[in-house]
Amino acid sequence: MKYQITSQINLIKQSDKNYNAFITLNEQGALISAQDAHASVSHSPLAEFTLAIKDNIEVAELPTTGGTKGLAHFIPPQDAPAIAQLRKAGAIILGKTNLHELAFGYHEQQPRLRCGTQCT
Repeated sequence: MKYQITSQINLIKQSDKNYNAFITLNEQGALISAQDAHASVSHSPLAEFTLAIKDNIEVAELPTTGGTKGLAHFIPPQDAPAIAQLRKAGAIILGKTNLHELAFGYHEQQPRLRCGTQCT
C-alpha cells in the first residue's frame, strides 16, 4: 500500500501545478494511516480507500483554511465527526482540496492558496 500512496501523492504533486486543486498534502499522515488501515481494518469496506477532503472540513493535524489566508495557521484539535467515521472505517486522507474563499462560491479568477505542506 505504501507504493500506491506514494504514487498518488507524486501524481498530485506533478499535476497540481496546473490545477491548484490541493491546499495541503498529507504525505506522512497518509503513509502512516495506510500501515494502520492495512493492519487493523482490512475487512472494512473503506480499508485503504484514499480521499481528498475539502478544506472547510476539519481534519485533525492538518490546516483547515477555508481557502483564506486568515485561517492559514488554524489546525483543528480533532476531526469533524464525518472524518472521524471515515478514518474509523479505514479511509486514508491524502490531503485538503482548494475552494473559493470561505466557500462563498465563484467570485474570483484564482483561488488564493496554493498546494504544498503549508499555505502560500
